[in-house]
Amino acid sequence: MKVEVINTGSELLLGHTINTHLATLAEALFPLGLRIQRQTTVPDGNAIRDAVAQSLERSSYIIITGGLGPTSDDLTREIVADLLAAPLEFSDAVWRQIEAFFSRRNRQPTENNRRQAYVPQGAEPLPNPHGTAPGLWFDTKWKGEERTLILLPGPPRELNPMLYDHVIPRLRSRLQLPQPIQAIWSLVGLGESVVAEAVEDFLKNLSGVEYGYCARNGQVDIRLVAKENKPIEKAAAFFSEKFGERVFRSDGKPLEFWIVQMARERGLTLALAESCTGGLIAHRLTNVPGASEILRGGWVAYTVEMKLEMLKVPARYIETYGVVSSEVASSMASKAREIADTDWAVATTGYAGPSGGTDRDPVGTCYVAWSNRRGTTEVERLFFPMDRESFKLRVAQCALDGLRMRIG
Repeated sequence: MKVEVINTGSELLLGHTINTHLATLAEALFPLGLRIQRQTTVPDGNAIRDAVAQSLERSSYIIITGGLGPTSDDLTREIVADLLAAPLEFSDAVWRQIEAFFSRRNRQPTENNRRQAYVPQGAEPLPNPHGTAPGLWFDTKWKGEERTLILLPGPPRELNPMLYDHVIPRLRSRLQLPQPIQAIWSLVGLGESVVAEAVEDFLKNLSGVEYGYCARNGQVDIRLVAKENKPIEKAAAFFSEKFGERVFRSDGKPLEFWIVQMARERGLTLALAESCTGGLIAHRLTNVPGASEILRGGWVAYTVEMKLEMLKVPARYIETYGVVSSEVASSMASKAREIADTDWAVATTGYAGPSGGTDRDPVGTCYVAWSNRRGTTEVERLFFPMDRESFKLRVAQCALDGLRMRIG
């Protein structure tokens, strides 16, 4: 059974908007036993017609996002109706929902909002309490073959609830396909080629699995899909033996998710003292619900003065060893932990570039420190000669992974 996604909108192709729909849809569909076979992004206008016509030739389920709004460039509804010879009919029920949406906000719908109340003959509207564009579920035939078109609004704040509240439950009850098992293991600080060389022979001989690799900034994922748990368990044991504590089962969730979960389970608290990462570690942790239970606070001590004043780093450390040094990183971490009275603290200091650096510690050098309540502080020197943004991402990733291994 083929599933295809068509994302519409010129803004997606001009770089103005990042297309997150594919990841959202793929993640939601996979537990149902469905995989997206093809994804196409097209601009507004007649390109939508060609894309839908081609998809109807080859796919049973076609999910189309965007183009359901009230403006003149929102043409998905009209194009699909015309292509399938399904005349648009005004729906009083949909119009009442649109009016209710505006009423809750003490506003009045405009005349062009009435366009959104027209439904192709044979299609079923999907409620949208978060916007004015109803979704559409359309079971039809194309050249004698059964086809289902699912039209969803473009904004994620509208698409995501409609997907999980209406589309996924309907697909689950209709299809009842065997559900695959997916497991993802992650390693930080190793290259994709190194990881693949270490595990490829084992995975080739592991029956009953589909596997693949995904390289991210500072992280490599190993993905396994199977019909039963036995090969997944074998792989888990092999990865643990091969990589030890460096590998962890992430299942696609970011490293900060597991940090928060582990710290909450163990009742641990955390403070941060960031220099070269500029608050990125705090940003990532606070994206996770429940972070307030573990993260007491932190400092973005970017200048020498702030390191001296806020974190009480001894001036002699900076004068003797330099602001980017093991001694300063260690002091930042231990002082942050003491001031915040936490179980752990993490500190970063480094040269993001393009200027700065020394003969001993050129641009790209950083020091990460982890300090615990027992009074032990460990420091690691890292070297990432890359652009500033990638440097920050890589340092933050290593800092979080080092914390994971220490509290695990």
